Amino acid sequence: MSINLLKNQLAVAIFSMATDKSNIKLRLKHAYNNCKLVFDAYVGYELAISDWKGIKLSLKSHGPVKDSKGNELISSVENTVDYLSEDECVKIAERLVELYKRLNGPVHDNQ
Repeated sequence: MSINLLKNQLAVAIFSMATDKSNIKLRLKHAYNNCKLVFDAYVGYELAISDWKGIKLSLKSHGPVKDSKGNELISSVENTVDYLSEDECVKIAERLVELYKRLNGPVHDNQ
């Protein structure tokens, strides 16, 4: 998988966070969903994967909500973001922007 695909997905997510009129929690959930499949499938650039894993951990820390039979009612990301303050959501969004900047550094432009 090309690092350009990672850059493009992250750019789409960041653009959406910057232009969407919904609240930051919804924008952050959307950005995560925009990126997760691409980043989870990528096995290349370790620093990006490490940063992504940290972002994922921040967005899944509360775990899913399950019913008495163990069926998932609310995903880990949905549940965790509901607990986060707007400031915490903004900090995670800023980490996505920093990841994008790192992927666009001079070392990675030709990959």
